[in-house]
Order: sequence, then structure tokens, then C-alpha cells
Amino acid sequence: DALLPVGVTLYPAEYLLAQRTPEEPMTLHGSPGQIALQLIELANAQEDLLIRPGEVDLDEVDRDYEIDQRTIWVQLQDLAKATGMEMQIRPARDLNNHLVLFFDFKHRLGVDTNFLFQSTGDEANIEITQLTVDGDIWNNIIGIGSQSSVASRLQVGPVIDTESIAHYRLRSKVV
Repeated sequence: DALLPVGVTLYPAEYLLAQRTPEEPMTLHGSPGQIALQLIELANAQEDLLIRPGEVDLDEVDRDYEIDQRTIWVQLQDLAKATGMEMQIRPARDLNNHLVLFFDFKHRLGVDTNFLFQSTGDEANIEITQLTVDGDIWNNIIGIGSQSSVASRLQVGPVIDTESIAHYRLRSKVV
């Protein structure tokens, strides 16, 4: 019998995967989903992290994938980026009411509803009460090629967002 209170330290699964590295470089073979599951198996083999296969697309083209000794989390991120997949780790309770973490790895984890938010006009379905800008705003953009050949010396005329300029003032960028 345990006495209350009990102290427990919990870490996010992503943090734990970022602490695991393969013991040696290797080549994994399979679809991106199969390779991702092999990486999860490697992490669980070192110590069971309670991460189990969730919704994983397995019907992709098989390939060889080089694994090095970077963390498993970094390599999962690289695999997802290289193959156009999305991943998530979601908590759930098993049949015995124990915590398990399901690893999902699919092309599109979300559901496309084709729902469009509109804040003005007769079709308005949201009201924006407070807006926070996170990052830079560019509302007057000019694109220029690399200048390395005649074809790349082309310049794209400015792309201008007049509503943004009216709200945030002119913010130009050449890319």
C-alpha cells in the first residue's frame, strides 16, 4: 500500500526520444511507416517508453534508409520531412487503465474539412477580438533570381497586400 502523496516525474515522449540514440549506424529497409516503427522499436528496446504503434501508413514504396547516431527523435523528424509524412504521439489508456503512447505516422493526420474562416461580410463566421503577430510581416515582396544565368535574372514584379499595408504600414522584402 502506497502512502499519499506520491511524487512522480513525467517527461514528454518527444523528450525521451531525444535522449535515445542508436548504438551504431545502420540501414533500415521498408516503407517510411515501417522505418519509423523500427526507430520506435529501437528506442523501446533500450528501455520501454510505452510508445506503441498507432495509425501508421505502411503502404508506401519500400526503400533503404540510413540511420546514424543522432537522436531517434531527430531522425524521425528527418524521415517525416523527407517523405512528406506527419507524425504525432498521443496518450491513451489501455484496457488495464494504464498510460500508453501511440505513435501515428501518416500523410495527413488532420482532416481537411474545406471549411473557410471569414471575418467580414455576409458570410462571416468568426470574430477576431485580439490578433497577435508572431514573426515578420512582409506585404511588399519582390522576387529576384540568382543572377547566375540569363534565365535567372528575371525579376518578379512586387506582390502587394494593400490591406496589410493599411494595417501594418509598408514592409518590403526582396527574395
